[in-house]
Amino acid sequence: MVGSELLMVTIVGMGVVFGVLILLALIIMGFKYVFYKEPEKETVKEVSAINNLEKEKANDEELVAVIAAAIASSNPGMRFVVRNIVRIPDTSPAWGRMARQEQINRISGR
Repeated sequence: MVGSELLMVTIVGMGVVFGVLILLALIIMGFKYVFYKEPEKETVKEVSAINNLEKEKANDEELVAVIAAAIASSNPGMRFVVRNIVRIPDTSPAWGRMARQEQINRISGR
């Protein structure tokens, strides 16, 4: 093959590859129009949310008292003030929670 033929084969090959990639991208972008469904809007019950909020506030006050007592008993003689307690959602997987529980049980001898 001559140098110009090699260059032409390279250009055609790259053109075919990029053309197919563009076609695949367009097909994938078209999927959202074919398979997309509008989510149904759910009605929110505000009354039950208010009742639950009042119960949570009562439980939170008890929780703050228990945590403050635990900190005070673990650090006698130290002065502290509990300003804020924030509940952090547990996003760890089930196997991770189970492993931590097994470690706690092994250490405590249960």
